Amino acid sequence: MNQRPAVLLYAAALAAIAGGFFYAICSARRRNALLREIQGTVGRNAARSHATYRLLKKQRSVLRQLSDYLLPDPKGVEKPTP
Repeated sequence: MNQRPAVLLYAAALAAIAGGFFYAICSARRRNALLREIQGTVGRNAARSHATYRLLKKQRSVLRQLSDYLLPDPKGVEKPTP
């Protein structure tokens, strides 16, 4: 039997395996780049939401102080006589 076809078969198999590894490496790089982009976006959105939360907390405090100043104290109001 001739040994040449086996040699070509091994070369083709090695080329296919190398191509698979190359594809896996390229797709892993794309996935990692996409994950880094998503991580950056999430980080920026988290920072914005924390800043918004602090601003809303401050505004609630100011509104609470205003309502305490403007509304009468219910302890000082007498009950109406029946």
